[in-house]
Amino acid sequence: MLANFEFAEDGAPVWLFDLSGYPADCVLTALGGGLPDGIPAPSLCVSGVNRGPNMSVDVLHSGTIGGARQAACGGLPAISTSLDSFEPVDFQVAVKATIELVNHVCQLIPAEPVNLGRVDGSSLKPKGGDEEEYLRNALSLGDVFLNLNVPVDWNGVFSSTHLGGRWYRGHTRVVEGGDGEWSVKIGAATIVDEPIEHGDSHCIRQGRASVSTLGTWPQGHPLSISDEILARTVTADGLPSWVVKGD
Repeated sequence: MLANFEFAEDGAPVWLFDLSGYPADCVLTALGGGLPDGIPAPSLCVSGVNRGPNMSVDVLHSGTIGGARQAACGGLPAISTSLDSFEPVDFQVAVKATIELVNHVCQLIPAEPVNLGRVDGSSLKPKGGDEEEYLRNALSLGDVFLNLNVPVDWNGVFSSTHLGGRWYRGHTRVVEGGDGEWSVKIGAATIVDEPIEHGDSHCIRQGRASVSTLGTWPQGHPLSISDEILARTVTADGLPSWVVKGD
């Protein structure tokens, strides 16, 4: 691990680390004692900005999602963020959307994480007088996290979404070589996006930034969030209401 110390424009100290490993490995290192002494515990994990979208079925294998989910598993509030392009384009549009979302989230979470390391295991569960308060508490505890995807031609509008129907077709190609050898190349020839209302991938096609509330835990886990509550996080326009309430 390489470390560098700098100061932000406002004079606040900024620690920069260069770590070789997958995103989830980097999070495990930061939360498992890999940071130097004297550095305060993180308040929020922002995984990304990733080059290339992470929507629909991508959330099952994405390293960017894996970094955010690993942080949440460790009791740290988390956001994953991606730009809808694999080309070397300007990331500023995605950075702008990410900072805007981070500013909202920082108004909801404590400066010092309340569930870091999950010392109480699954006995500490989200609470709230209503669903929105419950979800804000679940974010602070790490039982939900946010997944942001930003189109290159972002129109400045956010939409609260659920996972959409996005399918990779013709993703495997066999290339024959000499001496009885061949190679397999993976990369979708086409991507089919179903026009599902409020689906993340369909939202991106319309120029809006997608924000999905994802449960950290799979169904059946003692800390999993019910599908009914997650379904009600989707609204017609804007960020999820539970994120912006109280601004």
